[in-house]
Amino acid sequence: MSSRLIVPGRRALVTALNAAGANVRAATLEELPRHGLAHRHWRLKGRGLVLRVPILPGSAPLLTRQAAIFQRAAASGHTPALHAVLPPSRDLPSGALLVEAVGGEVPRVPENLVAIATALAAIHGLKVPRVRAPIPAPAEPFAATLALIEQNLERGASALTPETKAILDAERRWARDFARDHAKKLRTAPRTLIVTDGHPRNFLIVRDARSGRDRAICLDLERGQYASPAIDLAHATLPMAVAWGRAGERLSAADRQRFLDAYFKARGAAASRALRPWLQPFARLVALRTTAAYAAFQVSGAERVLEPAARTLARQAIAEALDAERLAKFFSAMQ
Repeated sequence: MSSRLIVPGRRALVTALNAAGANVRAATLEELPRHGLAHRHWRLKGRGLVLRVPILPGSAPLLTRQAAIFQRAAASGHTPALHAVLPPSRDLPSGALLVEAVGGEVPRVPENLVAIATALAAIHGLKVPRVRAPIPAPAEPFAATLALIEQNLERGASALTPETKAILDAERRWARDFARDHAKKLRTAPRTLIVTDGHPRNFLIVRDARSGRDRAICLDLERGQYASPAIDLAHATLPMAVAWGRAGERLSAADRQRFLDAYFKARGAAASRALRPWLQPFARLVALRTTAAYAAFQVSGAERVLEPAARTLARQAIAEALDAERLAKFFSAMQ
């Protein structure tokens, strides 16, 4: 598969939008800053809408899945509403989604973690339908995450020092052993709709007009699936994920506890009893998942998608995450 990005020009976007009945001109489109890897975004000025355009090769078949995630997650009140699906075409090879524009601020950590916890609780609390397709629903989420980790560790091997590789190989052995030893219980562990990529920079904070409280809106849902909610809880407070997109933010044990307290207050006692035994193993697994993804990212050339400031922060976050001394202390504390 070609690694060339699929980035339609403004004229192609206007043609595709007008074919869908949007009645726009080139001047209507305002490109938004490039902070993410998988999409480019254009605001439709005066319409309250944003066009999400997939830019990675092979994205077209995933459009139906993305649309379904936006549609189902909207009931939580913490995601943008989906307004239209623009199917793949000559002008728009990967298609696009037209979604509600959200005006808000980038979350600050730890200040906005309670709002993020409340948003995740609302998404996780949605009813799981009998038919989950086209949204993925792995038979066993721990094993499925481990399979992704294995792939990324192979892809990113050349980015790792021998010391870092040894640490990650040890964590991979732990994950394999855990998956084998707890296979039966893992198959029956709690499942909900999850964001999967739930780090703080995938949210915006808006002020709720009625309550006067901050409300977190999750913007990036393309990796959503039916899996363990412990994955989202781990990623939202994982230091190496928090560091992506803003330097210098740190979490304390008390911050993480406030986050979990807010989440389980919203989800209720039954969810707390069912999910708490899985928090630590999934936190350890998600830390390995994130580190492996960073290694694969380094050798992929994907940083070219980011704007210069975002690229600098990404490099800093990855360098810290893959530092052998830091990594050894981090995983030692999780055991």
